Amino acid sequence: MHVLFGIGILVGSLWSAHHFPSANFGGMFHLGSFLLLLFAPLGAAFIAYDFRTIGGTVWLVGRALFGKRKSAGAVARVRLLDDLYAFGRAVRGGRANEAGDVLLRTEEPLLRECGPLAMQRIPGREVSETVGTVAYARIANVRAAEDVLKTLSKAAPSFGMVGTIMGLVDVLTNLRDFDKLGPGMALAIMTTLYGLVLAQGVYVPLAAAVGEMGQRTAVAAELLGRGLAAIADGRSVYELKVLAGQAQVDDAAPRPEERAA
Repeated sequence: MHVLFGIGILVGSLWSAHHFPSANFGGMFHLGSFLLLLFAPLGAAFIAYDFRTIGGTVWLVGRALFGKRKSAGAVARVRLLDDLYAFGRAVRGGRANEAGDVLLRTEEPLLRECGPLAMQRIPGREVSETVGTVAYARIANVRAAEDVLKTLSKAAPSFGMVGTIMGLVDVLTNLRDFDKLGPGMALAIMTTLYGLVLAQGVYVPLAAAVGEMGQRTAVAAELLGRGLAAIADGRSVYELKVLAGQAQVDDAAPRPEERAA
């Protein structure tokens, strides 16, 4: 079904480019070129991917652009380890309410989802495997969205060339009528311009933004898998900071209250 839908969009975009030549073109906007480059790459994407994958891509792009801003890079890892450390101390101390508060305020959804496993006396190995499975599913969705956006980034310049050929054909058809050469030349030039702008100015940056989400999830999964396993197995809570290299030189030895936690 998605293939037929994509073919319909593709055919409609080609028809629009041919029947909306914008004879009064006099600037940077050309209706036929705009319709072709807006819909033709989407038609190709619908042919290649099902509705669920396209919908997931739209959702992830929305999250990347308008979702709650997460801390980036090393700052995100430090905050994650701080939350994990606080959660581990609360669990070791039998303070379930405090542990729940940590899960509610953390920025990392993997910790919210998998943290309760460490409170249920589940072996650390099983907790780590569960974190890895959940993270794998999330990363797989991100990779699928990246593939869709990369397909669009490749399709846009290609359909720009299609529009260029259509415009040149129109020019050759009207060589004897110089008044009708303008629309064909406009289509030939503007589709190339629109294709490059869409590819490098829209689809490639969106793919990078979505890919950054996947990278952040992979790093969080590695830290959480090992950290929650340590909590579940009852190992030292301070080990979590050492594990991620976040322990400070002036705090290399755990304080007495931390040893007792």
